[in-house]
Amino acid sequence: MAYKAIETASINRKALLLFADIIDSCKYSSVLGLDVYAEHLIEFRKTFKDLGNVYFPASTNKLVDITTVETRGDEGSIFCVNDEPAENLIYKAIRFAFELKGLLLIKTPDSSPRRMDVGIGIHFGRVALMIGADPSPVSGERAKDVVVGLDGFEINYAKRVESCSRSGRYSNIFLSKVAASLIDGSPIVFDRQHVQMKGISDSEEVFEVRSAFLEDMPYGIEDEIKESFVSKFSVGSDKLDIVKDPWLKCLALSVMESRKSKTTLPDLKKEYDEVLCKMIWAKPAEDDPIFIYWRAWHYDKESDYTKSLFYLKQLIDEFPDFIYARKKLAKVCWKISQTNSERQEKIFARNIAGEYIDRFRNYLTTEEIELFESIVRACQET
Repeated sequence: MAYKAIETASINRKALLLFADIIDSCKYSSVLGLDVYAEHLIEFRKTFKDLGNVYFPASTNKLVDITTVETRGDEGSIFCVNDEPAENLIYKAIRFAFELKGLLLIKTPDSSPRRMDVGIGIHFGRVALMIGADPSPVSGERAKDVVVGLDGFEINYAKRVESCSRSGRYSNIFLSKVAASLIDGSPIVFDRQHVQMKGISDSEEVFEVRSAFLEDMPYGIEDEIKESFVSKFSVGSDKLDIVKDPWLKCLALSVMESRKSKTTLPDLKKEYDEVLCKMIWAKPAEDDPIFIYWRAWHYDKESDYTKSLFYLKQLIDEFPDFIYARKKLAKVCWKISQTNSERQEKIFARNIAGEYIDRFRNYLTTEEIELFESIVRACQET
C-alpha cells in the first residue's frame, strides 16, 4: 500500500483485519482459460469492494480512524479501526464473508465448469496507525495530520489465518483465537483446529465457522443483484448443494428468517415458513448445530419448552463451546419450572444461571444479568 503523505508519527490502536483469497486460483484459471479467468477475477474484485464499502464505509474521522477496502490480484483485504465494539466489527465481518461467498456463487454462470470460492481469515489485534499530512486536504486549507495507513505484526498474522482457511471443512471462514473469543453474543458455532502457521507457530489454534444464524441478510440497499440473492437462498434453496457446501444451509436459513421478519405480506411469510420447515425438518438426524438450535427456538416460540429443552441439551452435549445455546438452556429450564413446577429443571436453571453470575458475568448483557439474578433469587425462595 503506497501513500503520498509523509508519515510523521504513529499511534497504537486495535483493528479488525480481514483477508480473502480465491481458493485454488491456479487450478481455477487452468480450467477456465486465462481470458475467462480474468473476467471472473475482475468480477471478484468489484464484488469485494462494492460489498466491503457497504459493510465498512470510509471513516468520517480521519484524525484517529481509518477503514480501507482494497483488492490486489486474487486477494481482498479490509482493515477497520474505529470506536465500534470489537464484537460488532467481528460479527459484521462474518456476515460480510457469508454474503460475499453467496454473491460469488450467484454471479458464476451455470455453464461454468468450476465455481469460484474464497477462503477468508478474520483477526482482531493491535496495529500501529501511521500519522501524516492529509493527502487530499480541503481546497484552500492547510493540510492536517490524519491517519494515512497502518502497520504491524498482527496484519501478517491475519494473513496467515486466511491461508489456513483453504483447508476448511465447513465454510472456509476462519477466525483467530482472539477474534473467536470476542464473538460470544451471537448464535455462531465454531470448529476448533490446530494448524501450522508458517513463520509463526507449529501449532496455532484457529476457529472455522461451522454454522451461523445471521441477522439482516443480505445487508444494505436493495438492487437487482440482492433480489437474485434472496431468490437463490430462500425459495430457490432446494436447488442448493448443501451436502457439498454445508455453509449454504446457514446462509439460506439466515436469508429466509431475515426476509420473513421484514415482510408484511401474509402469503410471503407463509411461503418462507414452508420452505424453512422443509429444510429444517428434512431428516431426523440433523448434524448442523444451527439447524438443531432453530428446532429448539421453534418449540420455544410455541411454548413447547420440554421439546425445546431436548434439542438444547443435545446442542450442549455435542458443542459445549456454544455459549449462546447454553444461556438459552437456562432460560428454557426456568420457563419449564414456572409452568409445570418440575423440580429438576428448576435446579438446572438455578445452577446454570448461578454459574454465569458467579463465574462468567462478563459473558452476559445487562438484561441477562437481571434475568439470571431473578432466577437465582426465585429458586432460593422456593
